[in-house]
Amino acid sequence: MTSDSTDFIKIFNSSPKKEIEKAAENVLLAPSPYSDFYKMDHSRRGMAVIFNHVHFSIPECSRRDGSDKDRDDLVDVLHDLDFDVVAHDDLTAHEIVDVLIT
Repeated sequence: MTSDSTDFIKIFNSSPKKEIEKAAENVLLAPSPYSDFYKMDHSRRGMAVIFNHVHFSIPECSRRDGSDKDRDDLVDVLHDLDFDVVAHDDLTAHEIVDVLIT
């Protein structure tokens, strides 16, 4: 296991996990976990966060060529559906947690 994946496990088993859960409680448009669909009849759709990974620190994981196009296509579709979209590329575990709790 690499340092980043080990750090990721430590992060999600520590206090930032509670911060993420607390932040999630404050999301106004979050669908019920029991919903079969995401309600789309309100004026604000919400935010979509995309984490795109091309390069990995784990030697067994190869480079994901073409994922930039996938990310761009997904951004376009979500924008067309009136979501506020933020895309991030090749973040570390710590950086992902920072995005999720801010």
